[in-house]
Amino acid sequence: MLGIFSRLSVSSRVSKVGGSINEVCSNLQSIRFATKKAGGSSKNGRDSAGRRLGVKKYGGEYVTPGHIIIRQRGQKYHHGENTMMGRDHTIFSVVEGWVKFTYNPIKKYQVVSVAFENPNIPRKIREPIELESVVEQAKVVV
Repeated sequence: MLGIFSRLSVSSRVSKVGGSINEVCSNLQSIRFATKKAGGSSKNGRDSAGRRLGVKKYGGEYVTPGHIIIRQRGQKYHHGENTMMGRDHTIFSVVEGWVKFTYNPIKKYQVVSVAFENPNIPRKIREPIELESVVEQAKVVV
């Protein structure tokens, strides 16, 4: 006699055992299948790639219009002068210049702006040199 867990098809059961289809179908209803997933797989094996967020141009670096300065989620940094914020909170430059970070102690957040002068160079060196005074000094030396 065939067991309950036999792998024979319905037509072969009817031919070997004999009887009606209803009897065979009643035997098939008692077959049990696995209720647990087979071993060797895990439920937590997925991960997504990193989003590459953070500061892309640091303070004192030279930027041109369109350069991304910061990519962020939310407004950890706020945009200041000569910068704009995209719809995904990316801060980018609008003009050529040097990146400058300042802190607003009242509202407690950092402001990113682009300055026309490099903030890392001391003011004395940054001031323009008058050409006439250099020529006069050269004549005195000679």
